[in-house]
Amino acid sequence: MSHRGMFRTFLSIVSVSISAAALLGATPARSAVTIDIPCSGTWNWDAANKILSCQTTTPPAPGAPGCTLSASPSSLSAAGPVTLTASCSNSPTSYTWSASPAVTFTGGADTGATNTNGIGQLSANTTFTVTATNGTGSGQASKSVQVGAVTGAISCPGFAKTLVVNWDWASSLSKVDTYQTQGGLGTNGILVIPFTPTGPADNVEVKFSAANYPAANMVNTKRLAISTQPCDLNPSEPASVASGSTPSLAYVIGTAPVNFINGLPSAASLTPGVQYYLNVAERKGVTASLPSGTQTCVPTAGSFYPACELRLSLQKPTGH
Repeated sequence: MSHRGMFRTFLSIVSVSISAAALLGATPARSAVTIDIPCSGTWNWDAANKILSCQTTTPPAPGAPGCTLSASPSSLSAAGPVTLTASCSNSPTSYTWSASPAVTFTGGADTGATNTNGIGQLSANTTFTVTATNGTGSGQASKSVQVGAVTGAISCPGFAKTLVVNWDWASSLSKVDTYQTQGGLGTNGILVIPFTPTGPADNVEVKFSAANYPAANMVNTKRLAISTQPCDLNPSEPASVASGSTPSLAYVIGTAPVNFINGLPSAASLTPGVQYYLNVAERKGVTASLPSGTQTCVPTAGSFYPACELRLSLQKPTGH
């Protein structure tokens, strides 16, 4: 007898047994049935449609590269050069670059774990993709670069007030006091200072610094960040962030020297002619998942609350 015939006979026997039990007024006993069907994924029961299915996923090949991609600068106010850096795990043996819309890459250095490439003159918003490959598999990362200055009024989400003070690089402005500017910053404000440095690229290190003023004894945490985007308190460029009660943020026009102890840049590297923003707020706990952090100008910060105004000291390299 075939399996199908046996199954039909089994169903007939079960049906007769249940019917007989019902006629006699007895409640048929419940029994469990175990079905052993291999599933390389996870069993999923769709109660609405009464469907049991095996859902499978294809895990990434172990040992394949995992990559991140950064751009310097991360945006441009006008057409200009861009340097791209791919940082990958698991020792890639080759890198493939692409862009949308298409661009001409200048080529760059390959150190195994990192690969750099450049664009001589980027003139439109572009998304770059790098694919790193080794003997096990491949991994991709993408990065978009905006070309064109941010226009219109600046309003930072998550803040009660956005105070914008433009800094003309050619001026002698050396400090910004928020309590004297446009009604003050308030208890939940952010200060945005747009500026465009010019050459020469002389690598002279100078600093931005912040403190509470006139309530100098207010020591709540502050966050300084140099970014090519307004409101950005968590830029990806190296050495572009400082935090503390009186933080200082070093920068150079050009390429910052590298600390021989830890191998990291000693300051933020700014490119002449690029629009930057110094973003300052009384915030802490800034992360990729919490890009604005949490407010520190709160009643528990000290007896000087709500005296949360700031003084920014601005420095330019000698000769600028």
